[in-house]
Amino acid sequence: MVEVKKESKCQICDSYNMKGMWQCECGVMNVSKNEKCWKCGRPRGI
Repeated sequence: MVEVKKESKCQICDSYNMKGMWQCECGVMNVSKNEKCWKCGRPRGI
């Protein structure tokens, strides 16, 4: 039998190191250097 690797549907997660990212309340991921969400403009939660 051939071992099948579980593929993630998220290409960004597969190709980038997610350390230093933060997730906004609206559900999108932001780069750590950004203090506000790029999508909704909310300030970064602590």
